[in-house]
Amino acid sequence: MKKSFISLIVLGLVLLAIIFFGYNLSTQKVDDITGKAVINKDLNLANVMVFTINASRFKFNPDVIRVKKGDTVRLIVNNIDGIHSIHFHEDEGYDVEGTDVTFVADKAGNFEFHCAIYCGSGHNQMTGTLIVEG
Repeated sequence: MKKSFISLIVLGLVLLAIIFFGYNLSTQKVDDITGKAVINKDLNLANVMVFTINASRFKFNPDVIRVKKGDTVRLIVNNIDGIHSIHFHEDEGYDVEGTDVTFVADKAGNFEFHCAIYCGSGHNQMTGTLIVEG
């Protein structure tokens, strides 16, 4: 009786560990281009401005995104043909790259983003603009 009670407790603890660690692994965001974990506890995920950007050779649609300073922004790249990603150069205001990125638009201005993955002869013209209104 005592042995089965201890076995039951151990089994319960194992199940709790599986549930806990399985949940954490399944909810951890990993950028599918860089493979790096995307963890930012400062984001206000309740009020996210979500934009899906259709990417095809050699354009983004929409290619202009307008938000307000302070907005939490999520940009999702939907690849129509080929493999594309977005990249903001750090010296242009934001250090963001990937196919599903979330960040706070904390700097006002116009910020150009580019395709981060070489996709052919028109790759250098594949750009868009994030406009953060002050």
